[in-house]
Amino acid sequence: MDYFTIEGGVALKGSIKVNGAKNATLPMLAACLLTKEKVILRNVPNVADVYTMCSLLESLGATVKHDKKAKTLEIQASNINNYLAHYDIVSKMRASIWVLAPLLSQYKEAKVSLPGGCAIGARKVDLHICVLKDMSADISIDHGYILAKTQQLVAIDFDFPIVSVGATITAILAATLSQGITRLNNCATEPEIQDLCKMLNQMGAKISNIGSNYLVIEGVTELSGVDYIIMPDRIEAGSYIIACAITKGTIELTNATDLPSMHNIIYKLAKTGLNITHKDNIISVDASNSKLLATDLQTMVYPGFPTDLQPQFTSLMTLANGTSCITENIFDNRFMAVPELCRMGADIQINNNSVVVKGVDTLCGANVTSSDLRGSMSLVIAALAAQDETIVKRIYHIDRGYENLEQNLTSLGAKIIRRKS
Repeated sequence: MDYFTIEGGVALKGSIKVNGAKNATLPMLAACLLTKEKVILRNVPNVADVYTMCSLLESLGATVKHDKKAKTLEIQASNINNYLAHYDIVSKMRASIWVLAPLLSQYKEAKVSLPGGCAIGARKVDLHICVLKDMSADISIDHGYILAKTQQLVAIDFDFPIVSVGATITAILAATLSQGITRLNNCATEPEIQDLCKMLNQMGAKISNIGSNYLVIEGVTELSGVDYIIMPDRIEAGSYIIACAITKGTIELTNATDLPSMHNIIYKLAKTGLNITHKDNIISVDASNSKLLATDLQTMVYPGFPTDLQPQFTSLMTLANGTSCITENIFDNRFMAVPELCRMGADIQINNNSVVVKGVDTLCGANVTSSDLRGSMSLVIAALAAQDETIVKRIYHIDRGYENLEQNLTSLGAKIIRRKS
């Protein structure tokens, strides 16, 4: 199993390109099942979760051509011959649940394993199932599989009792080819959901009010193919900004064209003392003369600060001047990296869904173990600033969402090496 050795204390300097958004790519791949025509996706991140979703589509009978160098995927789902999303694939990644709605829409049946992914809270699929049942799907759970059939998905008026990114995506995918006009209230509005809706509209869908929490979707009989460029990954960009901040570095992020999706992130990070500027498609970060300031944080649904950057921000606050309080409002178990940070000398106390972080002068190298995707990145970030060597184990979590992390960090001057145990 691969692990990182990281020698901390080097200020990051240089320029790297932000990859396409993983969290937009995955539902887009599921959406390819809604058409029999060819779909071309560009700016595709080369990460394990994308490979897993491609494997799932291929297992269903789709043809997938992946040019990793060009970061392009060609998908044609004209010969789907299997409606089973097997446990062996789905257990690796929660996003696999999104094939359920397209299979029902196009082929009227599906058998999808209950999903896996990061162990950062219950994240049940109840809302996904509730939406589809309201749309006239017959659904049951049997031996860990969701069994679903329908004569035809029909339009509904649905109020989400809580804001859910995953269930909003399922509802959008289901409503696109349904009969009638679907109205969805209290939707998640994340930029990645907006990007999915824009892609579907280019395929012939009729989705209005994109970007609001009230979506109106007029069902159509079929969708065409599309050639679509995926938005930049705001979570990856934010992670590199935090890595720059904790090492007191100076970096540029290119391909950062979708700045509106970064406003909430940049606003909060600027409060920590960072100098962040944006021109054209470049975000410039200068932390070389910054005094890192303790800053309180609450994760919220978009446009609030994203939960996917909370663990990294927590790492940053371990070396801030003062005490910060960080509250996690989205997931109920997203402080799993905290005990590992404390092994490195951090002073963090967990209190239910909050942590109190007292900034320390230095972190020290230690052997630490990753538990989830974003928590893994938080350990790498802490290691970049720590004295001596840190060993970060179980880095397969990182490979799920960060492309060529060690190569990118090395290009910025970091001393990081991937090794095999």
